[in-house]
Amino acid sequence: MKKAKHILGLPIILLDTGEEIFDIKDILFSQKNKRLLGFLIDEGGWFKGAKIVLLKHVYTIGKDAVIIQNKKVIMSSTQIPDVEEVLEKKYTLFQLKVIDNEGNRVGRVEDVLFNEKTGHLHYLEVSEGVFEDIFYGRLRIPLSNNIKFEDKAIIITNKKQIKKIGGLKKYFNQDIEKREV
Repeated sequence: MKKAKHILGLPIILLDTGEEIFDIKDILFSQKNKRLLGFLIDEGGWFKGAKIVLLKHVYTIGKDAVIIQNKKVIMSSTQIPDVEEVLEKKYTLFQLKVIDNEGNRVGRVEDVLFNEKTGHLHYLEVSEGVFEDIFYGRLRIPLSNNIKFEDKAIIITNKKQIKKIGGLKKYFNQDIEKREV
């Protein structure tokens, strides 16, 4: 699994020539299918569509670059209706509100973990605020049928799936437990 935010800004490199051609400007998510479609590499202009690379055309996603076979896999957004819809709606998961089915604010989406081969989204990383993130850690929410993706928010119907990851409190508690043994 990969974290989506780590990919933002990475260069696209051609496997056939080694040429670095674009940087990833944005990540394109399908709201209805809960999957990553591809990457925006050029926003286009008045008379041309945005340039994109679909995930299925990515050779590999590395720590420092995204590799594609050649320039032929770069497409115009106008060729793919699902992508064009995402761009027109300006839909992004990052900073989207997360609420529970009782109307309580859970936090905001900070990152998404996805399968780099299929694009399926597996987890949302949700922030409850800077202090909460540092001290207690972020929330990791597995994606399931209990989660609804709407235009302005993500709605969770089963809070039992939420887990805390990271945070200084957890680190210090582990350190204290080791000293007591």
